[in-house]
Amino acid sequence: SSDAKVRLNRLTDSAIGILVRSTRDVSVWHNDIAGNQAQGVLQDGVRISWNDSYPSGGNFWSDYAGVDNCSGANQDVCPAPDGIGDTPYAIDANSSDRYPLIRYPDNDTTPPSVSIGAPTEGSVLHASPVTVHGTASDSGGSGLRNVEVRANGRPWVAATGRLSWHASVDLDPGPNSLQARAWDAAGNPSPVALVNVTFEAPTPPPNTPPHVNFSWSPFHADTNTIVNFTAHVFDDRDPPEAIQVRWDWESDGTWDTSWSVEKVAQHRFPVAGTYNVTVEAMDSGGLTVSQTYSVPIAEPLPPPPPPLLVHISVTPTSGTMPLTVSFTSDVTGGAPPYQYHWTLGDGSESPAANTVHIYVTGGNFTVWLIASDRASQSEVSNVMWVNVTPAAVNLTVSMPSDFVGTAGGTIVTLRANVSGGVAPYTYLWDFGDGWSSPDVAPTHVYATPGTYHVQVRVMDSKGQVATYSFDLAVPAIDVPRVGLDPVWIALGVGATFVIGIGLGLLGARRRRRPKRPLAD
Repeated sequence: SSDAKVRLNRLTDSAIGILVRSTRDVSVWHNDIAGNQAQGVLQDGVRISWNDSYPSGGNFWSDYAGVDNCSGANQDVCPAPDGIGDTPYAIDANSSDRYPLIRYPDNDTTPPSVSIGAPTEGSVLHASPVTVHGTASDSGGSGLRNVEVRANGRPWVAATGRLSWHASVDLDPGPNSLQARAWDAAGNPSPVALVNVTFEAPTPPPNTPPHVNFSWSPFHADTNTIVNFTAHVFDDRDPPEAIQVRWDWESDGTWDTSWSVEKVAQHRFPVAGTYNVTVEAMDSGGLTVSQTYSVPIAEPLPPPPPPLLVHISVTPTSGTMPLTVSFTSDVTGGAPPYQYHWTLGDGSESPAANTVHIYVTGGNFTVWLIASDRASQSEVSNVMWVNVTPAAVNLTVSMPSDFVGTAGGTIVTLRANVSGGVAPYTYLWDFGDGWSSPDVAPTHVYATPGTYHVQVRVMDSKGQVATYSFDLAVPAIDVPRVGLDPVWIALGVGATFVIGIGLGLLGARRRRRPKRPLAD
């Protein structure tokens, strides 16, 4: 329907007071809506008005919880009560009665009614508390406000629900009187409903021994350990703090502690072994129970070895290569025997406690020792440095022992002898006739006899240079000529062999080399 007015109706004590559904332009005011499980329900309504304008007002809602302190269209003139609630009564999230009436429009003097449905009169009950059920109603129009229940004249307690209600109350042993009363929104109380019942408490079960268990810490203990034992008790009548316990550390039948409500005890076992520890618990009725566990006690672990200390010394710490150095270790603490691992800085290592090493190259070498013991401890020593200065390059020349004459000239073989410095070496020969060679032992052919100023220069990998020069006298050697000139090839470093190739094999004359001149 639409364009309807719902006014001057009494809608009470129902599941739904008023339901507005699938309609529009409906006005609902000046109605008595009281004691319903759902006071107002709006479904799919459009332009539904739940109140008239001020001061005519809206509806009486029995469950309205607001107050009336103010007046005016905005309820903002205070203090000036006007019979209209200061705040709206909510229907749902989008609808409300802006001016809810504080009082039932008519003067309700009719009291509500209430009855107790359970327990029934004369019932014998065996459990407490008991749940009291009942119903209530109001015919005066203001609607039910609440229901109260009490037992044996004790203070009233609010019941849950109104039309159908329930409440839980405690009973006393023996006879009990259960009372209920209801109130309506106009403040009228109902006559008190009364039911008499008897509470017979069940006979308690016979006393049983308590339950006991225990734990200990640390679980793995030795003869130096103070072990903490904790008893855990439970009883169906006594609280844990009322249960007494005592301890037997060896289960030898002799109790080592007296009865006590303290549940924690300490004990140290002086001899290693397995001990059967027993705890006994007793309740207030004198009933006892015990529990036994095997507690292993070990010998204490040996103390850890002292720290491993490693120190080394080096003699000498510097010198010229080749340098012989002695290394000495001083290892203390830990758990002997020791193992050694020397790092000598030039790629060399040693497993000896003390060692000797020869440095054949120059440089600043870092030396240290790692020592370990049978307890798997390892420690690094102090660090030492060995400074090895490369030796100076020493250079001499081996003079030729033979001069070989050929048609092309005289063949001479020379050799540079080098010591010191740092290999590899590079060479440069100047033969004094405009020719040169980079070989260590070059073979050279002088075209004509004479005295030549020869010089060799050598340089090591560190840039050190040495030079050697001398005058070389090349003699004139006659060579017979038969047919074509032979070709002579000299091979070797220490001795020279000559092979002639041509039409015929010709012999060559050799001369001993002259006395070697002094070096510059």
